[in-house]
Amino acid sequence: MKKITSRIKIISFILSLLLVSLIAITVYMNEQNKHVGYVIHIVGKERMLTQKMAKELFLNLHHTSAEFLAFDEAKNEFMLNLRSLLSGTKDGKITPPPTDDIAKRLEWVRLLSDRFFILAETIKVKIELNTIPSESEITELYEVNNLLLDQIDQTVYAYTVASEEKIERLQWIQYIGAFVTLIAVIGSILLSKKIDEEFDRFLSNAKEVSQISCDDLHSEPSISMESQSELIQAESDMKTFLLRVKKVILRTQSALIESQNTLVQIEDSARMMEQQILQTSLSDPSKAEIEYCIDIGENLTINSLEKIANTRQMLDKFQGMLDQIVVKMEQNDSCS
Repeated sequence: MKKITSRIKIISFILSLLLVSLIAITVYMNEQNKHVGYVIHIVGKERMLTQKMAKELFLNLHHTSAEFLAFDEAKNEFMLNLRSLLSGTKDGKITPPPTDDIAKRLEWVRLLSDRFFILAETIKVKIELNTIPSESEITELYEVNNLLLDQIDQTVYAYTVASEEKIERLQWIQYIGAFVTLIAVIGSILLSKKIDEEFDRFLSNAKEVSQISCDDLHSEPSISMESQSELIQAESDMKTFLLRVKKVILRTQSALIESQNTLVQIEDSARMMEQQILQTSLSDPSKAEIEYCIDIGENLTINSLEKIANTRQMLDKFQGMLDQIVVKMEQNDSCS
């Protein structure tokens, strides 16, 4: 038989575990959304930096005084971001590529950027030397720049798809967790209903027990518990019954003492009769027969006394147990 408290603990543990799991998944999803949004922002920023580097080169191509500070800053930031995307960062804001497809695309971006930087450095040196770059160099730089932009766009799309797939998986986990939680809630409702039925049955039985009358014990005043809780009502009913049983035990013990005294008097009377018979003039067979009957009576008296003594011992133990129960119940009442 499972305890009611054990059932409540089990269902509470299951519900708590499910709720904590759902909260953890929700928090994880929010963190992942922030993480993915940051990574996509970095990848998109690489596209902007690529355009900025190309723009700076072409602007300096038509200026009399070349200034490549903005180009160098954009180049350094581009390379730093690309390294972070390829290998991740120590703070965990950027993790290594989540899929092989993204890793391949980032590697392709690295190769194209290396080619772009080689061409850009060549054009940059010629501009610094006041030499006009060839048309083929400018065309190749333009083409590599477009390829790099296109590859970065595809990488952003790949990151977005991977993020949506991951979020979708987490959402399915949330749906399953919510369904399991619903089942657990329904189970807890059914369990609570069953516990309530068992509790009502216990209260009904306790009330019936408290109403058991033992001879003249009906004269006891009844305790009004209308304003008390059901548990206190049940406790009061049980206490009333225990007190009644205790009174019955006391009456039984008194009856046993009276019976014991009576048997002792019978035994004394038998001995007196035995002495008187010895002084009479009855024949020996008659005396023997009477003495035999007296002996049987004495044996029965001795056996009855032993049984009465055993019964009194059992009643004493039972009364001691009832006294302990009543004392504990009264202590609980005083504490509450």
